[in-house]
Amino acid sequence: MRVLVASGPTREPIDPVRYISNRSAGVLGQAIVQEAHRRGHRVAWVTGPVAASAPKTVRVASVETALQMQTALRREFRKADLLVMAAAVADFRAQKVAKQKRKRGGLPNKKWTLTLVQNPDIIAGLARMKRPGQILIGFALETQDGISSARAKLKQKQLDAIVLTKLTQSVPFGHQPISGAILDREGSVTPFHRVSKQVLARRILSVAEERAGLR
Repeated sequence: MRVLVASGPTREPIDPVRYISNRSAGVLGQAIVQEAHRRGHRVAWVTGPVAASAPKTVRVASVETALQMQTALRREFRKADLLVMAAAVADFRAQKVAKQKRKRGGLPNKKWTLTLVQNPDIIAGLARMKRPGQILIGFALETQDGISSARAKLKQKQLDAIVLTKLTQSVPFGHQPISGAILDREGSVTPFHRVSKQVLARRILSVAEERAGLR
């Protein structure tokens, strides 16, 4: 398959030195890229600003913001058989980015009010471009009502499968073990508990290959 992977966070600038982001380290995305390459698929990787290494044959596009990630994914999506959208895209960005660093002394009442606007829902937009046979796998990080929220996202975003991860006492960032479930559009739910990112990457690729008729 021609596999397209998106991973890592996005950084939404506030001024030349500050930004809005999240705690994603891109570890699972890199594991998916490496596993897809190991299985012989042709891989393209759109990665947010994290330390990332990939086999030489993997085509890599590094981006910073959600809008940049959207542009890169739209460019690659039409050529892909599978999209694994493991990126932690910031939901909001600053409406106006300051051209100079905002200094403490210049703040009225020692407060700085930011106006935020929504970033595009990238995977939902790509789903509207989907051709027959393309497979879309999304992700949902939830703190409560995990299964019901993941099912709603699966249907709303027109995905083939969604990987639910849970934010509990075990924080699922970096190289920490991860728990959750894989849900598909037919209604099946396959739980996983405290597995490594490498193990989860293998399970995700196996789900995709089964849907593509390769297993």
